[in-house]
Amino acid sequence: MLLLFALSPIVISLCASVFTGDGQWFQRAGSLMVLLSVMLEFRQIDIIERIKSGAPTIVAGSLGITMHSVPAERRNFHRFVVGMIVTGTLIWGYGDVPFGCKF
Repeated sequence: MLLLFALSPIVISLCASVFTGDGQWFQRAGSLMVLLSVMLEFRQIDIIERIKSGAPTIVAGSLGITMHSVPAERRNFHRFVVGMIVTGTLIWGYGDVPFGCKF
């Protein structure tokens, strides 16, 4: 769910910026994307540490799954979230440029 919350402000604000012609909405959504992506990454790190330690880990809802090695989907998710952090930072810094910065 948090992943959808991290991506939805970008889509909504991109539509708002295209509609208004003002890039500030898209640019500001980059900060929300970074914030929510960092929250995802901290949760991801906690889950990976639990997996490595062999402690019981709740991975999907209320289903308790104990794993002793980091599964490939966790590594791929980690890479995706890091990519979201980098993309969100670029949007945060330069998201107004495609709309003709008015400053």
